[in-house]
This record gives sequence, structure tokens and C-alpha cells, in this order.
Amino acid sequence: VRSVLDVPFSHGTLAINSPEPNAFSQRQIEMLSDIADVLSEAFYRREDLRERERYLSDLENQIERVRALHAVAADSGSSESVQIDKLLRIGCRLLHLENGILSRIEDGVYTIAQAHSVGHSIEPGTAFDLAETYCELTLRRNEPMAIHHMALSRWNKHRCYKKHGLESYIATPIIVDGQTYGTLNFSSSKPR
Repeated sequence: VRSVLDVPFSHGTLAINSPEPNAFSQRQIEMLSDIADVLSEAFYRREDLRERERYLSDLENQIERVRALHAVAADSGSSESVQIDKLLRIGCRLLHLENGILSRIEDGVYTIAQAHSVGHSIEPGTAFDLAETYCELTLRRNEPMAIHHMALSRWNKHRCYKKHGLESYIATPIIVDGQTYGTLNFSSSKPR
């Protein structure tokens, strides 16, 4: 190879070579530069289309969530317990997490009021010291909280992580008549 023409574009370089010295004319260089510009535009357009697909997929997921929650709320024929169970199941499915729990918290004791779990046995009525649960963090912050990968988070020394090994967690405090009732929380042994 005695001549190489290397033209950069948005995602790399476009190169051609020749065994002849000084093989490329100014016109050929300009033509390759124009091709590189078109190639850059094509890559940018592809990225735009992929981003649009992600946006539409996220929008469809949000619509599915709203429909699922609306169906539970509109089901006046089911008991409160059945509606909560449906919400926990929907939450686990939509969040891709194994466990969904409605907890009751009183005097530093975390009690499972209702639960749905995939592959684990979580029994309503089971009680824990609040300090041994991630919900202790949620209540301390008094706002929704999410941890995607506990091992990599600043809370990786928390007693709940050491005891249960839950890698992902999302929760919100439940307030009834101005008082903290407990939490609605979802978790998994896998990072999310």
C-alpha cells in the first residue's frame, strides 16, 4: 500500500488505499469527504430513530401501568385485600422485581401486612426490627426511594443487606390521616 486516504466521520473513519503513490485526486478526496458526511448523517438518523423507539416503548409501558392500576382501582367488587394483592402483583411485574410488600410500622417494628413474592415465601404477619429493613431508610428520608444495586450503593453496609442480600429496592411511605402507616415496597435479590 503506497497511498491511504482516511476521512473521519461521526462514528469512525472511512478509508481507502491504493498500491500506487499519490493515487487520489483532489476530486476523489472531496467525493470521499462527501460520502463521509452522508454516512455521519445516516448514523445520526439511526440514533434518532432508536431514541424515538425507546421513547415510544417507554410511553407504551407507562400507558400499560396506568391501565393496570386503573383496572384495580375501578374493581369495586373486590375486597381491599384482593385489590392490594393485585397492586403488589402488578408492581412486581412492571418493576421486574421479585417481592412486593405492604408493611405496617409501629414503634420501630416492621410487620408484613400483605405480600406478593415470586420464588420466595414472605408471610404476612412476619415482623422485623425496622432498623433491619431498607424501609428504615425510606422513612428516615420521608419520601420515595430507589436503590438499583445495593452492593454498589452507599448503603451497602446496611443491616438488611447483610441479612437478606436484597440488591434492588424501591419504596414509598404510606401516610394515613397524617400518620405514617408503613411502606409500599418492592425488592429483588438481583440488581435492577
